Amino acid sequence: MANDQELYLSYLLRIWSIKNGSEETWRASLENPYDGERHGFASLQELCVFLETEIEKFSKNPRERKPKA
Repeated sequence: MANDQELYLSYLLRIWSIKNGSEETWRASLENPYDGERHGFASLQELCVFLETEIEKFSKNPRERKPKA
């Protein structure tokens, strides 16, 4: 690793589809591997909004997201 410390977030991503008649909807969940916290999303758009928000928060203060021992 270079002198600059890399910043990263880690999640377990699950994606599945649900059919309602002829309509198909994609759902998703993210699980934080460090503390088991799980977030569910009714659409892929909700997932993207969540990730954008998390990245913005993490970029502003990366030390708040240290893994729990």
